[in-house]
Amino acid sequence: MAAKYNFPILPIADILEYFSMELSDMGITDSDFTLPKASQWQRFYQILLEAGTGCTQDHLIQAPFQHSEPFEHPEIYEQTVPLLTLTMALKRFGLAAGIADIKMSDLIQPKSKRTIRIVSGIINFLRFQDDRLKVYDDIKQKNAAVKDQHTQLAKANDALQSRINKILAHRAEQEPEMMQLQDQCEVIAANMNNHHKTQTMQQKDISDLKSKIAERNASTDQLKVAMITSKEEGENLSRQIVHSPERMKNEQERMKNQLMQLKLTKEERMHRLLELRQVVEQLQDTECHCVQGLKLITGINTEIEKEKEVLAEISNVKDKSQAQKDLLRDFSAKVQQLKRILSTKQDKMTKVSLQHQHKMPGAQETLEQLQQEKSRCEQMHSEDLAERQVVIKQIHQVSNEVTKCTEEHEEAMAQLRGLYMELLVQIDAYHLRLGEERQAVDKMLPGRPMD
Repeated sequence: MAAKYNFPILPIADILEYFSMELSDMGITDSDFTLPKASQWQRFYQILLEAGTGCTQDHLIQAPFQHSEPFEHPEIYEQTVPLLTLTMALKRFGLAAGIADIKMSDLIQPKSKRTIRIVSGIINFLRFQDDRLKVYDDIKQKNAAVKDQHTQLAKANDALQSRINKILAHRAEQEPEMMQLQDQCEVIAANMNNHHKTQTMQQKDISDLKSKIAERNASTDQLKVAMITSKEEGENLSRQIVHSPERMKNEQERMKNQLMQLKLTKEERMHRLLELRQVVEQLQDTECHCVQGLKLITGINTEIEKEKEVLAEISNVKDKSQAQKDLLRDFSAKVQQLKRILSTKQDKMTKVSLQHQHKMPGAQETLEQLQQEKSRCEQMHSEDLAERQVVIKQIHQVSNEVTKCTEEHEEAMAQLRGLYMELLVQIDAYHLRLGEERQAVDKMLPGRPMD
């Protein structure tokens, strides 16, 4: 049954185009596929293995020590072991590329269709490897970027955590003072409310007193005007009427008493005004204290708002760090998955190596058989060389005889040609004489027409 391949068989033009783009130093041509040579394709396979595995050609060709140890005379197999190692490396690479039937005959006696199939599978695997390497490099770069970002965020988180601890320690140190200030602010606020209430009451009283003072000032002015008018009238009347001195004394005493009462009321009102001024000054002082207390309260409120903003930033940073941790967890899961895949591949490689170790005795037996066949072939080849030398000698002898014969034949032919030329000359002379004699005979015979 024909082998089924999981990759497309590429035409020669596509293969040459791929090699010209990716591996331009191979120097492969169309004739290498139509008429493949073993030495050329061994070199081409080495270049392809180097491109696919990353190992150098010397490392691929170099024979491992354990391969040459079982041989009795390893120097005899110096030319065969590199070919075997190259075949084994190409076979392992072919299993990964989906070509499970690579044989040594593909290197020793390459065929056109078979070579095109193997090269198509290797190109398919190299393209797949390039695509997967791009994805792996992208994941690796993303993982490195996430790790860098995680380290930066961890450093920022540590800095913020130390800052938070400092703020919390400073806040714990200032908390008793803040509690005292809050209590004092509450007391000051209560006092301010009471002062505002008393100030409003006092302002009402002051406005009432001012209105009363204005009314009394107006009444005093009216009284003064009335007194002036009464004085004028009294003077006029005194001019006209002569009063008794007792009545005048009584009126003067009454007027003095009224003046004394007015002076007393005026002094009482002045004392009241001084008291009100003192109360107003006290209220202004309390108002200044209240303003200072309000400034302290606003400062405390701004500090509390700043602390709230810092706490909000810290919560945002924590959320971002949590998101980054989630991303890192996802990437770590992907990395673990890749590690599992790598471990499975390593297990497969170990299994393949164990199978290879199990197959090594059989391969060594086949190698010994091949060596025996090679020795037989070398003996036959030496015998063939001996026979060939004898035949070559006979051929030389025959060729020498042939050259001698040809030389003798040429000499004989030259002699015959000379004789033939002489014969032709004699025949021409004979014909001339015969013609002359015939003409003479014709002339001698009368009555015969002339030709």
